Amino acid sequence: MIYAIPEGSGWLYVGQTRQPLGSRLAQHFRESGKSKRWANVMTLHLGSAATDAQLDTLEGTGRMVLRPATGRRWPIRFEINVST
Repeated sequence: MIYAIPEGSGWLYVGQTRQPLGSRLAQHFRESGKSKRWANVMTLHLGSAATDAQLDTLEGTGRMVLRPATGRRWPIRFEINVST
């Protein structure tokens, strides 16, 4: 499952889990302040047949499109400038 947390006119967080959503959110809510800011959750259920690679791809696409304000940035891109 891919899940996204909206906030105002943007997005706060995008993540993935194979756990029941309530269990995963309970883990997040152990961190200070999240339960107050995470009032709504939008989900995309993919079923148990989805591979880890498919989940990673969809989560990454969601992060690139929605550009959440928090959470790890994915994918991480490095730029190397080489002068000759």
